[in-house]
Parts: sequence; C-alpha cells; structure tokens
Amino acid sequence: MRFLARHPGCRTHDIVQEFAITAGGTTKVVDRIEAAGYCRRHPHPDDRRSMLIELPPGVRDLVSGAVKVFEVELRRQIGSAASESARRSSPRH
Repeated sequence: MRFLARHPGCRTHDIVQEFAITAGGTTKVVDRIEAAGYCRRHPHPDDRRSMLIELPPGVRDLVSGAVKVFEVELRRQIGSAASESARRSSPRH
C-alpha cells in the first residue's frame, strides 16, 4: 500500500520489480486489495496489455496516517532496542 501511495499509476510489473516477487503472486495480492476497495486499476493509455494501479483519495489519506503511526512505533521499538544494546556494549566504569 505504501508503494502504491508513493508510485501512483504504477503497474503490477513495477511492484514485481520492487519487491522481487512473482507476477502471479503480485496479481493475487492486487486482486485482493482491489476487491477490498483499497486500490483501483485503469487501462494503461500506451500499453493495452497493462493496467495502472492507484489508491483512491481516501485510501491515500489512510495509508499516510498508518505510515506515521508505524514510523513512530518503529522509532520507539528500535530506539529502546538500540539503547539497551548500547548499554550492554559500553565499558563499565
């Protein structure tokens, strides 16, 4: 979802390349995301064999909010782990 938010109008092939997963697996995931209403496909104007994938406006806002929450929690988790690791490796006085 974050990739779709950052790359509006991407193709399934673009997702395959980014995540190094199979085209079939990617298509199944996009099918599920689209069925849930979280993305839309549109015909590619220059390639009849390809579809462009985009997030609807409300979903873009949802992803943006989720990314912020995720990043705060990641910093909290990584920060506490990094602090603990630094304490263990620092020389005792």
